[in-house]
Formats: sequence, structure tokens, C-alpha cells
Amino acid sequence: MIDYLASDASELIGAFANELFGGDYTQVFDTLVEPINEGLGSNFDRQTSSSGEAWASHSAYTVKKMGVHPLLMWTGAMIFSLESRSASNRIEEITQTSLTVGTDLFYAPWQQYGTARIPARPFVWLHGSYVDRVTEEFADGVHNRIKG
Repeated sequence: MIDYLASDASELIGAFANELFGGDYTQVFDTLVEPINEGLGSNFDRQTSSSGEAWASHSAYTVKKMGVHPLLMWTGAMIFSLESRSASNRIEEITQTSLTVGTDLFYAPWQQYGTARIPARPFVWLHGSYVDRVTEEFADGVHNRIKG
């Protein structure tokens, strides 16, 4: 009797592990895109790095050359590429096991990481409340998927 129960448990755990680690999570990842988009977009309002450090303000040269405008929002192309699934400069790739969201605007890395003349203004990160939301939605999606 014990061997039988142990055998059933190991088969059940094995089937669960195969489903959990070898499954197709495309639909689950697709449900995470909107909260990730919202989280990335909120960084433009928040204007802080993931450590809470405020973004550097525009230099006098930038204000003189381009006028006064919100940080990283001169044309709005960068935030649009992160918030809108239809943006031409958007990176969005969903596979069975991964989700990638970003932007391929050539100047985005200059803003994210900074250069010798441009201070870093990290905008590709998720604030804690969005991390919680994405984590909860992912857990719910995995649970529902495994449950059937």
C-alpha cells in the first residue's frame, strides 16, 4: 500500500513538474503585457530610477535647444513605444517560456544608461506595486493553466 501511494505521488509530482516547467505559457504571458505597459509608462510620471533617485533635470543647453518639455517626452515616441502594442518601435516578443517588452528607439539606451553628456534616466523597470501585480497575475495564470 505504501509503495503504491509513493508511486502515485511521484507520478503526480512528475506530471505537475512537466506541466509547470515544460508547458506553453504564451496565453499567461499575453495577460501580463498590459500591467507591464502601465508600469513602464508610470515611470515617465514618477521620473525616478528603481532606487528612487530622481532623474536629472534638463541641462540649460537642452532647454535652449529644444525648449521646456517633460523629461524623456520631447516627441512622446519613447513612452508610446512602451505603452502601446501597436507602436512601430516597440519590442514585444512572447514565446512559450518568455516575455520581452521594450523599445528599439536608437536613443533609448542613451537615456536608460546615460552617456558622457546625457545623465542616466532609467525608465525600463517596474515599480514594486507593478511587480506585485505582475507576479500575482502570473501566479493566477499558471494556477488556472495547470488546473485546466
